[in-house]
Amino acid sequence: AQIACDDDALYVRFCCAGLPAQTTFTTNYYRADSLEVFISPDNDHHHYTQLAVTAGGHAVGFRQSRPLDSQRWERKLKGEPIPESEWSDATATITSDGWQAQFRIPFTLLGGRPTTGQPIGLNLMRGRRDGLWPTTQWNATHHGPHAPWACGSLYLESAPPVHVEQEIGRASCRARV
Repeated sequence: AQIACDDDALYVRFCCAGLPAQTTFTTNYYRADSLEVFISPDNDHHHYTQLAVTAGGHAVGFRQSRPLDSQRWERKLKGEPIPESEWSDATATITSDGWQAQFRIPFTLLGGRPTTGQPIGLNLMRGRRDGLWPTTQWNATHHGPHAPWACGSLYLESAPPVHVEQEIGRASCRARV
């Protein structure tokens, strides 16, 4: 996966090897091959936004919370669908040897752009529906992807310039990356 941002949005791009096993679904999006982004904008370990796109191009989004009195994931009345008018900016493309998807996640959906130096919680997941239902997660823990307290940390800031100087024989090579 690749992640980038500008002043208005976060961009996440996935490139998946292997053709999708299932591109459509009848009731639940996760019954098709899908890619998901889990973002805890405040990294508060309680609330997060879940965005998904199937290999067939269907995009869904939810605002989720976990109870404050439990480390268990409990979904009962704690999830809220995000209307398509607020977010539906994800695309999926099937290629000859796999598939790829790109998410554009407006910072307005996350409550604003994070402050420099403040991490946001993040997890990424690929679900493959080939009969065994394997999943691959960026920050795989025994809690699964619906665990905002187990998200990895993403910092949205510019990396400082790096000065590289290397002697090559008699010549000197200088680069600013």
